[in-house]
Amino acid sequence: MAQYYLEEGVDINNIDNINTMSQLGKLNSADFIKGAVVAILVVVLGMFEQSLTAHGLDVGSYDWGSILNATVLAFVAYLGKNISTDSNGAMLGVADKA
Repeated sequence: MAQYYLEEGVDINNIDNINTMSQLGKLNSADFIKGAVVAILVVVLGMFEQSLTAHGLDVGSYDWGSILNATVLAFVAYLGKNISTDSNGAMLGVADKA
């Protein structure tokens, strides 16, 4: 079986590496993979939402501009969230004191 590596220390053949969180102000390859998954989910949900409206199953009449815009925004928002949280998930490295 072939072994694939995204960057040094990240083995995509070992799913445990996908669950690691990046440090504050940094993004790792797992963040981009997870962001792509979120973006794909937004496309699927956008298509589902469009099918529930008057468009039905006529894929050609979907508002693809809005769906793709939401997809890009979801991807960028996910990366923004990950770059602004530390490896413990605290926003800007500040833990909730409550």
